[in-house]
Amino acid sequence: MVFIVLDGNDNLNYQLASCYSDVFNGSPFYEDWTISSALDEINSQFKKPGYQGVAFLNGSVRGFAWGYKLPFKNNERTDYEKMSLACQENGMVIENTFYLSEVAILYDEQNKGQGTNLVVELDKLLDKYANVVTRTKNPFLLKVVKKIYGPELFEIAEESSYEGGKAYGFMRNKSF
Repeated sequence: MVFIVLDGNDNLNYQLASCYSDVFNGSPFYEDWTISSALDEINSQFKKPGYQGVAFLNGSVRGFAWGYKLPFKNNERTDYEKMSLACQENGMVIENTFYLSEVAILYDEQNKGQGTNLVVELDKLLDKYANVVTRTKNPFLLKVVKKIYGPELFEIAEESSYEGGKAYGFMRNKSF
């Protein structure tokens, strides 16, 4: 098993797209991704300001985690303005806040600590950020993020993409 930094210039995009569509088409998400739409999504992530990403390989891409500098403006799928306001209300400086956008692990690799490993590896790239915000309805991901960053500074409803979604803000703990 190997962890690598995803820089957008590697030859793993097809494997990433396959992993992306497998994970997000399954439980608990049940989304509708094709390899082509997943490739488009992945390529758009590489272009976002402050993008950082990692993947783990065990013969092929088995999981990944990535994100970018927390945007100020909403898009069609995410209410960044609501998250930014919650950050400000909790003393977090937006310019120093990383948005943990995706953590995905193939089903047969889950419950082996790989989610934790991915977020820890990604965190090693976040020296210029004091805070992390993520949005999820997945209790397993929330458990991983809390294990690494400790208790959340805020929790807000954020249902712009899916019912039951919540956003959480964390202060980075550099001593884990």
